[in-house]
Amino acid sequence: MEDHELVEAARTGEPSAFSELVRRHRARAVGMAQAMVRDPHLADDIVQEALIRAFMHLGTLVDGKRFIPWLQQIVRRQALMKLRRGGVYGKERPFSSFEETAAEWDARDLDSILFHLRRSVAKREGEEDPGERVERREVFDVLQHLIGCLSKREREIFIAYFFRQLTPQEIADLYATSTGNVYTALHRAKQKVQKERYRVYLKFQIEKRKGMGCLSRKVLEEPSFLYQKEGSYAAMPLMMHAALRYTEKDDLSLTEVMGLTSHAFRFQAGPEMSPAGPTAFDWKSVAVQGLKALGFSGKAVSTGTRMTEPTPEDLAEGLALVQDSIDDGVPVIAWNLDSAGFGLIYGYDDERQVFHGWDVSAPGKELAYDQLGRGQYPELFVLALGKRTEEAHRTVDLVPISPQTELKLRNYRETLRLALEMAIRHARGEERAALPGYAVGLAAYDVFADALLQGAAHPFGSAYTAAVVGEARKSAAEFLTRLSRPYRHFRTLQPHHYQFQQLAALAAAHYARVSAAWLGIEALFPFPAAQDEITVDVREKAITLLAEAKAAEEQGVAVLESMYECVKS
Repeated sequence: MEDHELVEAARTGEPSAFSELVRRHRARAVGMAQAMVRDPHLADDIVQEALIRAFMHLGTLVDGKRFIPWLQQIVRRQALMKLRRGGVYGKERPFSSFEETAAEWDARDLDSILFHLRRSVAKREGEEDPGERVERREVFDVLQHLIGCLSKREREIFIAYFFRQLTPQEIADLYATSTGNVYTALHRAKQKVQKERYRVYLKFQIEKRKGMGCLSRKVLEEPSFLYQKEGSYAAMPLMMHAALRYTEKDDLSLTEVMGLTSHAFRFQAGPEMSPAGPTAFDWKSVAVQGLKALGFSGKAVSTGTRMTEPTPEDLAEGLALVQDSIDDGVPVIAWNLDSAGFGLIYGYDDERQVFHGWDVSAPGKELAYDQLGRGQYPELFVLALGKRTEEAHRTVDLVPISPQTELKLRNYRETLRLALEMAIRHARGEERAALPGYAVGLAAYDVFADALLQGAAHPFGSAYTAAVVGEARKSAAEFLTRLSRPYRHFRTLQPHHYQFQQLAALAAAHYARVSAAWLGIEALFPFPAAQDEITVDVREKAITLLAEAKAAEEQGVAVLESMYECVKS
């Protein structure tokens, strides 16, 4: 039979049809995967997952004659996903590496556990290291408990493959079924076991808190004031500002939060100007540093890599951070509660195992505990303000000077020092871009201009970048203007207080020019109504405006450096 005939037969439920397709094309698929990842064991894993996906979605293949390129596309996507997650050096390491030492495998990752198990079971008892033998028995015990969630047939197939080391074909022969059905059963069994692991870890966290006499439910006041800020593109500083409303520092404006956390001075661009670029920072580092400038220690739980689903242990750690912060009366900032953006979790309920959250697209949303960081864009990021550090205050209403006020002002100078240092390091490119091929700060201007010149710039991504950076630079100019105001308490900065104010005014003037140039760029790339393509005229005007903005920002950054030296001294 031809491939397309086998595809049609497999669609109608013929048990041997998909098995024949696997027999014909598996070797070629493995070769393709191995060429991409350069590891035979990882390639086997990729092809196994690809075959499962192909079998599950065979009904979506419109033309059966295109089965081979369709399968190759699935293999390529699976391989790219592994490589994006770190490939040989990522969380899902090649399974050959588990043979190196029993201490190196990742006990938090289900795939790691299962493939370590298959490797160790394959060894003869006499050749196995005693330490590894004990460890293997512990793994067996854990899995024996977890697979209790499987049906009798799923459990038998799971044990046959992972414990008895039978191949899919041998299992198919044993149970008089097709290899396609075996792949399906293994896929479902792995999903169920993983879900059970999440349930067990979350249950342990809930029971631990119950044993400590902690609350089982707490819901703070809904952040309804966020409805007034829905037009802002600065999601992270917006959520920081919202969380601060639950603390004593509820008098800071969004502009001040933008400035003090350096978000008003950020700019990131890539060779194709992807819509993900302008906000794809290393948030665990950037946000925690920003919170320090605001006077909080900051604590985050993060998977650290985009499109990486959290392990059950990660999820339990994130839940604990949410519960502890809300118990202290402060909500947490979280990624992807309902959409690809930051939101606020302001309540939890252990009995129902749901969070109460606020997301731009779903205010008042309830999210199941086990779905945190596991949505359409899998990535766990939870940020709590943490403990208060030494008092860091804004520049208003701090007179007359007293010993207590003097201490606050010294701490405020430290706040300014941290804020300026972050802004300068970003502008000078001393902060590494979160995405490969991307540039940050002043260098991002050249990347944006080059993408336009080469015709590679994504219209929608260019428009979103203009909206994000335009809002940021407007905030930068306003923030610096506030710093230039002659408040009386700046006499504590003697002998540099007047110099600082003058420098702030000069920097504000430069950033006002930067803001004006970005306003022009926003007009060329209206967001979200971006054009399907960028015309030559728009491209040329945008490149000219980018050059103007960069020249003004270079002057602004030089003044920021003088302000930094003034505060530091």
